[in-house]
Amino acid sequence: YMREAYLLLEEGASVPQIDGVLTAFGMPVGPFGMQDIAGIDVGARIRQYLASIGKTRADGPQSEVPDRLFELGRYGQKTGAGWYRYEAGSRNRVPDPLIDELAAAAAAKRGVKRRAITGDEILARITTALANEGARVLEDGYAHSAGDIDVIYCYGFGFPRHRGGPMFYADTIGLPVVLRRVQDYRAAFGDYWRPAPLLARLAAEGRGFHDSPTPA
Repeated sequence: YMREAYLLLEEGASVPQIDGVLTAFGMPVGPFGMQDIAGIDVGARIRQYLASIGKTRADGPQSEVPDRLFELGRYGQKTGAGWYRYEAGSRNRVPDPLIDELAAAAAAKRGVKRRAITGDEILARITTALANEGARVLEDGYAHSAGDIDVIYCYGFGFPRHRGGPMFYADTIGLPVVLRRVQDYRAAFGDYWRPAPLLARLAAEGRGFHDSPTPA
């Protein structure tokens, strides 16, 4: 979820745009606004620990931008600047041109050509990533059912309840559509977008995640 938000930022989207798409979808706050509340330093220290033991939080390319913010001492609201700037005594988010500069520099380093990105693409990339990863969670036995994942995301991560959760939302779109998106993203961005076998199987069978309470 956050990996795709970071990469979309490098590819040409903006922090206010990504947050705006997700709040329009129904989330109470966008991913970057939420990180400013929680503290950018929290995620940075987790990444540092994982790097020390030779691991990362997710497969595929990792944006350097959040770590650059950490190095600059921009931890979020508590330091007056993070993904946004904050005036003294205020929690109002003020967009900061510095973020786009950092994103452009990171994109150049990775050889990414920046482009205009639509709100539809932002929503599709993020919700598809959630559904594909959720399918892996089910296959690995970390969740008993798709409903478990939906409840956790709706009540713990702010996924809009009227959308039913990331797995239910994928069912409403149709798993063949979700699978096709994953395949398209894999062709465009690399093998870290490979489809979860459960997603591929259910799509082929014409079923949804909620038609299959367990991955067996």
